[in-house]
Amino acid sequence: MIKRVYFKRQTAGSAGFSPLQIPRFLISTDTPAYAELSQMSNDAKVLYALFLDRLSANDMSITFLEKPWHNDRKLPVKLHGGYDEKGNAYVHYSLDEMMEQLALSPDKVLNALEALLVHSMIEIFEPNTGEPSRIYPLTLALTLTK
Repeated sequence: MIKRVYFKRQTAGSAGFSPLQIPRFLISTDTPAYAELSQMSNDAKVLYALFLDRLSANDMSITFLEKPWHNDRKLPVKLHGGYDEKGNAYVHYSLDEMMEQLALSPDKVLNALEALLVHSMIEIFEPNTGEPSRIYPLTLALTLTK
């Protein structure tokens, strides 16, 4: 027999997990670009949400590392991106990570990335050095000025 465990009022917000948030403008009919964005696959929308989630985690990690009491030998923090020389935020996300987290084939992940590129929701910078690619999630304002 399976025992069901329900969220309670006290624990619903702190249930030991952090929900992935999909920006409302991707699914809201009130968004001026809804007709265009509604054609995007849910895979692409979730991938965009994963990029934003990684931006948020990065920002928390960078803030943590800047604290004077931080001792990086005792508390290792893995960064998945950062800020470029202009202050623009970017993430590192390998194709393998995307495939694993979305449980998709390489073709489907590449289609989702292509959709995000076509809708101006991301930019990808390929450095000439051995550094990983930078993925810059863009805001809705930039998407609307396309």
